[in-house]
Amino acid sequence: MARNRLSRQRLISAALELIDAEGPEKLTARKLASSLGASPMALYWHFDNKAQLLEGVGDYLVSLITPPVSLDQQGQKNPADWEETLTAVLHSVIDVVQQHPRAADLVVQRLLFTAPGQQLAEQALRALEQAGLDEATAVVVARHGLRVATTVGTERLFTGSPNSDNPGQEEPREVSFDQSVQPALAASSDWLHRATPPELYRETAVNLFIAGVRALS
Repeated sequence: MARNRLSRQRLISAALELIDAEGPEKLTARKLASSLGASPMALYWHFDNKAQLLEGVGDYLVSLITPPVSLDQQGQKNPADWEETLTAVLHSVIDVVQQHPRAADLVVQRLLFTAPGQQLAEQALRALEQAGLDEATAVVVARHGLRVATTVGTERLFTGSPNSDNPGQEEPREVSFDQSVQPALAASSDWLHRATPPELYRETAVNLFIAGVRALS
């Protein structure tokens, strides 16, 4: 296969498809080459090793995140409302991670190594500082926010109900609760045995994070 046919982006896209199916730990040069109909050695035209390839995939995913606020080079266009900005930042990360949940850690690892990721982090930190947090606390809270977003984005991999990402997953078994001993569990039994609707799970997580920031400010 000619080098111009096996572009860097084609390698990244093919690697991402395999990661979406099996996770980054199962990605190998042999599998990737086979999916492209190429020799494993051809992969090294663009990446020296698997670590570099995963970095490329992570950078690509971060580039898909749409920052909610546009800042000029002097940073003069500050968001008017910190809650609105943080909410938009969280949703922008969740949108990408939900499409590629098995690559969530790559997003976390590469966020600060790309211009779009740096812009997103800049907006988040400014919003947190506008909320009244000092720089050190803002960084800690921003890290928690990133984990909230990736947890929500990967929720369908771990939900108790069958889904397309876990076709072999069994129906969860129902558990009985003693009303006299566990009244709260018994009263909530019907809800405990249902999968939380994705949008409700998402909105609740984002709202809890914003409420936590508000409590700290």
